[in-house]
Amino acid sequence: MMFLGIDGGQTSTKVCFYDLGTGEIVIEKGLPIDHMITTEGQEVARKGIQDSIHTLQNKLIRIVRIDVAVISISGLREEHTELIKSWVSACMEVRSFIIVGDVIANINGASAGENDGILVIAGGGSIAYYAHNAIDYTAGGFGHILGDEGSAYRIGLDALQASIRCQEHRGAFTVLYQQLLDHFERSNYWDLKTMLHGDQIKRKDIANLAVIVNEAATQGDTISQNILRKAGVDLGELAVSVIESLERANISSVSKIYPTGGVFSSEAWIIPAFEQTIHKRFPAYKITKPVYSPLMGTLIIAAESVGMKQQLLDQLEE
Repeated sequence: MMFLGIDGGQTSTKVCFYDLGTGEIVIEKGLPIDHMITTEGQEVARKGIQDSIHTLQNKLIRIVRIDVAVISISGLREEHTELIKSWVSACMEVRSFIIVGDVIANINGASAGENDGILVIAGGGSIAYYAHNAIDYTAGGFGHILGDEGSAYRIGLDALQASIRCQEHRGAFTVLYQQLLDHFERSNYWDLKTMLHGDQIKRKDIANLAVIVNEAATQGDTISQNILRKAGVDLGELAVSVIESLERANISSVSKIYPTGGVFSSEAWIIPAFEQTIHKRFPAYKITKPVYSPLMGTLIIAAESVGMKQQLLDQLEE
């Protein structure tokens, strides 16, 4: 039984081939994807998916026929499924497809297929999620214009705004002021404004600034530390919102919270604020590190669809 898993992300698209018979696993990555609402976004997504598959195929020593392919895409809509299938089918032979939103692959990976906790994703965007009896309980997920509180994008945007306030003496000094100018190779923030409105600075470019903010915070920059703490609080509030929804629905079987996504790598600033925000209201909840990645989550979904989840999990533990 051969599985293909694809985790489409805004920084890269990860792809995995897994042979359940031999335990052979090959993992590669390709170009990032974008939301598929626009024609332009669909073209970016197609390139990301097909590029990752071609990169994978170059590493495989034989031509394979995939039994189950699971593709995880953020912002998925039902009308996109046939389009995604056609992109994959143009690259390799697949018997069966499962197309899911990114939260599904995330929670399956984080909980090793148990779905026993609330998922909080903080990458380029942010969302909190739990599903019970085919009903979704969510908070956030409204994108970079209306939401994405605590996301890498929001951290980057807050850093730019803090630097502008520093330039105009409306806010405290921050080392980010010069570091962000150096990063974009510009001498002032008016030039950055021109680049941003001229579409020379993309959403992912702003999200990538979160790494600089974390480094500045580690070096003692107070503004950077405050930005990250605020992100942790915002992410904690997303989790609290879902917990409250579960309580209103009289669902009491959940006791874990799985933080996933690159933002949570900021363990000194994000994690403490995240945990404190949750435990202030709900001290019994346990913050639990994900067992597997979202990419492994796609394989768990594939194996479960053919009644072989436990066999896969046993192999992954070896």
